[in-house]
Amino acid sequence: AKINGTSASSSTSGEEKRKRLYVDKIPTDWSLDTFKARFQEFGKVTDVRIFERPGKKFGFVEFETSTEAINAIKAYGDSASRNPSLSVSFSIDKQSQANQQRQNRKRHLAKELIKLAAEDLLSPEKKQRRRK
Repeated sequence: AKINGTSASSSTSGEEKRKRLYVDKIPTDWSLDTFKARFQEFGKVTDVRIFERPGKKFGFVEFETSTEAINAIKAYGDSASRNPSLSVSFSIDKQSQANQQRQNRKRHLAKELIKLAAEDLLSPEKKQRRRK
C-alpha cells in the first residue's frame, strides 16, 4: 500500500525515521488523554501534543516505530467509523519544510532571470537604450 508517496511494505532508512504523525480536525471535545488513547491501540505512543486555534484543533502523535505510525495512518484512512473527519498523515519536520521553501524560491528566481535574459536577447533596441 502507498502512504503519502511511500510504500508501506518497504523499510528504508528515511521511512524508519517517520514515526511522527500530524493529526488535523481533532474533535473539540477530545482531551489530550482521549487523543492519546485513540492512537495507543496502534503501538507505544512516545509523544502527544494538541494545539488549538479558534475553530481548529490539531496535534502530533509520535510512535516508537514507523510500523506503528503506518498502521495508524492506514486505520484512520480506511475506516470512516473511527472518526470520519479526522485527517492523519506523516508530519513534515521544520527543516525539510524550510529546505523545500528555499528550493521553491531559487526556482522562482531562476525562472525570472531566464525570462529577463530572454527579453533582453529578443529586443536589441532595449540594449541600445541602456547604453545611452
